[in-house]
Amino acid sequence: LLNPKTNWEKFLSIAYYLYRWEGKDLTYEDVEKYYGQARWPMPRNMWDVMSNLIREGYMEDAGKQNDRKAFRILRKGIEYVESALKRGELP
Repeated sequence: LLNPKTNWEKFLSIAYYLYRWEGKDLTYEDVEKYYGQARWPMPRNMWDVMSNLIREGYMEDAGKQNDRKAFRILRKGIEYVESALKRGELP
């Protein structure tokens, strides 16, 4: 998103980027890295944000990636981000 307002929008943006351009799933370390690069304030509880995304069907648990918990963006999350891109809300 050009200016994602919520943490879940930020998580989805990062997950979409990793899926589309790096071919990998999202880890909490990725969240920390990209939040730092964007200079976004870290969410108080990353696990709560991710739990909500999983519960709403945007993401799923993807097991482990390099011994770190990983999460995969699902079709609903991909469609959300791509729809925002088409509307010009994402870079």
